[in-house]
Order: sequence, then structure tokens, then C-alpha cells
Amino acid sequence: VSRLFWVKSPLNLAVLFLVLVWGLATYFSVSRPQSLGFLSVEPDSLLNILKYGLAFFLVSVTFRKEKDLKKAIFIFLVSIAVLTVSSALKFVGFNFLPWDFAKTVDFNPVGTINGLGLFLGFGLVLIIGFLVGEADVLPNAGSKIIVKINKFFKPSLVVLALIIGAELLLINFRMVWWALAGAMLFLVAYGFAKEAQEIKVGEKNILGTQRLALPIVILGICVLLILIRLPISNLIAFPAEVSPSASATWDIAKDVWKSGGLKTYVFGSGPSTFIYDYGLYRSALINQTVFWGVRFNQGFSWFLNSLIVAGILGILSLLFLFLAFVRQGLKSLRLVGKNEKEYFALILGANLFILLSWFLYPLNFTIALFSFIGLGLLVASSSKNLRKISLLVSPQRTMIISLFLILLILGAVSGLYLEGQKYIASLYFSSGVNAFNKTQNPDTALAKFIQAVNLDVFQDQYLRFASQAFLIKAGNILNSPASNNGQAVEDLRSQFQVNISQAISFAQRASQANKTESLNWSNLGFVYENILNFVTGGENFLIDAYQRAIQLEPKNPALYVDLGRAHLAIIDKLSIQINQAEPVGQKLDQTQRAQVESMISQRTDEIDAGLKTLEKCIELKPDYSPAHFLMVQIYDRQGNLAKAMAKSEDYSNLNPKDAGAAFQLGFLAYKNNQIDKAKTALLRAVALSDNYSNARYFL
Repeated sequence: VSRLFWVKSPLNLAVLFLVLVWGLATYFSVSRPQSLGFLSVEPDSLLNILKYGLAFFLVSVTFRKEKDLKKAIFIFLVSIAVLTVSSALKFVGFNFLPWDFAKTVDFNPVGTINGLGLFLGFGLVLIIGFLVGEADVLPNAGSKIIVKINKFFKPSLVVLALIIGAELLLINFRMVWWALAGAMLFLVAYGFAKEAQEIKVGEKNILGTQRLALPIVILGICVLLILIRLPISNLIAFPAEVSPSASATWDIAKDVWKSGGLKTYVFGSGPSTFIYDYGLYRSALINQTVFWGVRFNQGFSWFLNSLIVAGILGILSLLFLFLAFVRQGLKSLRLVGKNEKEYFALILGANLFILLSWFLYPLNFTIALFSFIGLGLLVASSSKNLRKISLLVSPQRTMIISLFLILLILGAVSGLYLEGQKYIASLYFSSGVNAFNKTQNPDTALAKFIQAVNLDVFQDQYLRFASQAFLIKAGNILNSPASNNGQAVEDLRSQFQVNISQAISFAQRASQANKTESLNWSNLGFVYENILNFVTGGENFLIDAYQRAIQLEPKNPALYVDLGRAHLAIIDKLSIQINQAEPVGQKLDQTQRAQVESMISQRTDEIDAGLKTLEKCIELKPDYSPAHFLMVQIYDRQGNLAKAMAKSEDYSNLNPKDAGAAFQLGFLAYKNNQIDKAKTALLRAVALSDNYSNARYFL
């Protein structure tokens, strides 16, 4: 290689600026591993942004020749055709793929069903551009096969466009119609400009409408579908796709800015960290819906999402890219040469559609990648000016550029190696989960989890699952039948301690690997909760872990129930210790009495703390029945049967078909000597579960 070159375009600087901003946002991120892309496969991670930028530059340089550009478009159209036909077969119930996960109606290689709609819309704009234009897919000169392809090209596109249109009607995603309407406006405007130019140069005498009719018709259909929701979309039961609204995303952005100061205003919380921002700042009103437990990893759209994860610079980088796209389009409209303008117009219209989707839909890896590939094709089709750097001008330049290229190659190879390791680790992990689901054997799963952890040390999810597997092993040992052999008992005790230690170790490693993930802290709390009676002084660690989880998701009622359950576990442990410390009929000395009174005081404090925690949970979500159930237990431990019964009635009302809820109410009424009330509740428990032996006994 004696020289380097690239195509001159304002989009080059815009893409470089986007990559630079994402790099700075990653550096200042609240979770760098997450922003880099080491912990998840979010499409807006820095590694993925680098992939998009690399695809843009490689495509813009590789497809500069007209024949290469035509081949690229042809291959893409063939791919769209394959995707369209396969999706149509799925929609009519024909599953041709052998895997179970691929048999659902919404399975596709793009992503969600709405993502599929956007991708098909992107292809449809390109097809319409061909139908109303004059460009051929391949050069006319050449083999007979190429001539035949060109002859049947447009009739085939008509059929393909009709199938795509039918699929888009079935999906009926409103954002597709908005983006399609914008693209059709461009094609109509371009068609008018084209006709006017031909009249001006004398090629025509009157304004033709043939090339304008189809875009205008589709534009009218899009406007109609935006205003009216047709019942045709209910013909196929697609899974619902839910995301935060634009206003909810904007509210989260404002809270992120307030909490982080100037740095967060400028750089955001970090790429791919929206899931943590959502947990911190989501509205409590969402708890009144069925989506209260959903953790969203993106906001309403990539544009609004970038405002949160990349700050003001992130929004400016996207706007700069969009303005560079507009400038490139306006500048290139002055190109002379019919075929060049035709191909440029096709690509420009398709790019406009997909860039508009950035403002209307969360980022999707496939759509994002093709966005930058499309921008690369736009540069390749409309910019002919090359910038070149010779490597042989001076030894200094040769050495510097060679060193840069070597580092780039090493970085690429290292990146591929790490990606390969992460992929293999994910296979081990999924294999371990499947093995446990089938056999319920934690040993088989643990072997896979440990291999996954060794290959991908950044992935906290693998550490969490490993800690759970060790905890299950410890539980199995605890529940195993005792042996009369003293050595066997000692071996079991040793194994139990080892597994407890490993469960704690892996849970702690997960919480340290990603301190911003609430699941890691709630998992650590769960481990401590299950071994509370076997570890001295574990109470403080238990409460601290759950409180750390609540700090990261303060509006999540489930975490308050976890903390309330932890307080209840400590209450029961203290009750046992109090009973052991003051045996019946034994008089305590002053020191022993002080110890007992201290434990009684601690128990009272735990009761108060548990009730306050659960009251906060009910304030966030009044109909959350686990909180009412735990309050019954704590009031019962407190000896306040009246309040325990009141909460038990609340729990029973929330779960009218739960025999256990009816039994609990009946049992408490029995303890409180309210016999008629107890009888009514116990009869309901027996009616709900005929073989409920405890209910029959107390009845």
C-alpha cells in the first residue's frame, strides 16, 4: 500500500464527530464497561458506534464505481426480497425454520416486529425510487443474463412492493407511516424538480405526472393511515411492543441533568446506560400499569435517548450528522448525468426514511448499521472528489502512518478475539441455564457458568447465576438426610460452608463488576437472606445490599418487598435468640438481662423499619399484594392482631381466589377469638381448595 484515500464529503466529519462524542461520553460514563459494550449488546454502545463508522467509511470508498454501486443495490434488493417472502410465510403460519425460538410469528433477523416494519419500509422507498425512475439495476452492456435481469427487474419490483405494502399494513406501525410520508414528499419534490429541469433544457414541452403519481398515492395512503387505525392490523396477533413515551423520556432526561451537574449536561450518563437512568428516575405512576416491572433499556427514540446517554454533545452530533446529510443531498442534486442523479435520488430517499426513524423509534442494531451503510453509498454515489495521502513522501510520514495502521490492525484483531470470547461465553451460559431447567442439577449448570465467567470476566449476569447455583447446592446439602456417620456429617458441613462462601463470593463479585445494576445488589441481599442463620453478623450486609438496590431503583415496589422480607427474617432470628437467651424457669443475671433487653430493642427497631419499608411500597403500588402479605406477618410478630387482620383482609381482597389468603385471615381471626369471622374465611379456603388440610383442621 503506497497511499491512503477517502471520498471528500461533509458526512465524513459528521461521522467522526459522532464517534468522538460517544468516546468522550463513554469515558465519563457511570458504567464504562456497559458503555463500551462489554456487559450487554445494546446498539448504542461505543463498540457498535465504531462498527457503524467503520462500515460508513469502507462502503464510501469501496463502491465508488457505478457497476459496484449497482451490484450493491441489487444484492440489497435480493436480500429484501428474501426477508419479505420469509416474513410473509411466517405471517400465514408456515414455519420453515427448525428451531423452536424461530417459530413465533414475530421472529425475524431484524429484531422486533416494528423494527422489521421500519426495515421493510426502508426497502420499499428504494423500490419506489426504482419504479418511478429510469435507472437499471445493472449495466445494459454485458451478458444476456444481465439484459434479462434488467428486462424483468421492474415487474418483479412491483410484485415485491405490493407484498411489502401488505406486510406493512398488517404490522401497521404508525412511525413507519410518518417516515414513509417524509420520504414520499422528497420523491415528489425530486420528481417535480426533474421534470422542470427537463422542460428547461428542452427535453420535454409539458410537465409529466407519471413519475409523480405513485409517490403521491403512497403519500396519501400514509396520511390516511396516520389519522385512522385500520382493523386490518388485528388479523395477526403480534406481541405488543412497549417503550417509554416521548414525555417520559424527556422527564428522565431532565432528572439526569439535575443529578449529574455540568458533566452530565454535556456528556450524559454514558452510552447504553438508559436502563439505569430509567430505574432511578422513572415515574411512580407506571406502577399503576401492567408494565411496572419492565426495565426499559432505551427511551422513545434514539434522538431523545441520546439526550440522556450522551448529553448535549450527543444531540449536537446527531443533528450535525443530519445537517451534513442534507447538505450532501442539496450539493449533489447539481450533478450532471442522468444515471448518476437517478441512483443518487434512490439512495437519498431511502436514507431520508431511515434517518427520520432515528427521531421516531429506539435504535436497532440492524437498522443503525444499514443507516450508515446507506450514508456510505450516498457518499459513494454523489461524491467524486478523492483525498489522497501518499505514504512515500517522507520516511517520517511513512513511519507514523504505518504505526497507526499496525495499531489499527492489532485493535481490530483484538476486538474480534474479544467478541469471539464473549460469544462463546454466552453459549456456555445459555447451555448452563438450559441444563438446569431440564435436570434441576446445579452442578451441571455451575460447570457451564464458571466457563462463561472465565471467558467473559465483565459479564455480571454470569456471576449472579453462578452465585444462585452455589446457593441451591448449599440448600440441597442442608436438606439432605443426615447420616449416623460422624465423618459424613462433617463432610456435609464442610461442603455446605464452601458453597455458602462461594455463593457470597460470586454475588459480591457481581456487585463490584457493575455497581450501577440493581439486580446485582438485590441478588447479593438474597444470598445473605438465605444464609442469615448460618453467618454471624450478616444482618448489616443483608440490609445494606437491599438498600443499595433501592437507591438504584427507588420507584420499584418489588425491591421494598425484598427489604421488608429481610427485616422479617432478622425479626425471626432475633426472636429465636431471645427465646434461647431466657429459658423458661431460669433467672437471668444483670448482664444476661441487658443482652436480652438489647435484642428486644433491636427486634422492635426491625419491626418498625419493616413496617415503614412496606408502607412505602404500598404508597408506590397500593395493589401490590406481597407487601400486604408481609405486613400481616410483621404485625403478627408484633402481637398486633387487629392490624394483622386488617392487612390480611386487604391481602385477601387483592387475591380473592387464593385459598392461602383466605386461610391466613381465618387463622388470625381464630387467634383473635373472632369465631364467626374465622369460620367464614376457613370455609372459603376449603371451597377454593378442597384438600386444604390445615383449613379443615382449624375449621
